[in-house]
Amino acid sequence: MRVFISSVIKGFEDFRETAVDAAEALDHTIIQAEDFAASPKSARVTCLEGVRAADVVLILLGARYGETQSSGKSATHEEFDEARRSKSVFVFVQGGITPEPKQAALISEAQSWASGQHTARFNDAEELRRAVVKGTAETSQRHPSNVRDASERTFKNI
Repeated sequence: MRVFISSVIKGFEDFRETAVDAAEALDHTIIQAEDFAASPKSARVTCLEGVRAADVVLILLGARYGETQSSGKSATHEEFDEARRSKSVFVFVQGGITPEPKQAALISEAQSWASGQHTARFNDAEELRRAVVKGTAETSQRHPSNVRDASERTFKNI
């Protein structure tokens, strides 16, 4: 199964790595912004293509909203909007934080969207790891592409 990881990057590296490790432990293929090779396309376009190529999208939300794009939304918010159109979406919200106002609105929006998603709170990396494993394992059992094919294309060149 192809899993896209979405969140702010700066300051959230450890949680992103935890989500990657948890999904990889289930033999899922990871798609994330850090892996995209230099491209004539904008980073925004490349990331949204990565969302569309994924089977599941993990949205990790903490205190920071991130830089606003030309749409007026953060990259994570744009990725959430793209994913909820047709993907299984898992939203993981960090507990014990005070989110920026735009981030609080995104958290509220993500948690109130009821169709095709799972949400969980986490306070530390271990809680996030368990939540990612649980959510992606359950989805993997229902998803037709749950086994990684050795010929599956890599997403480093999207």
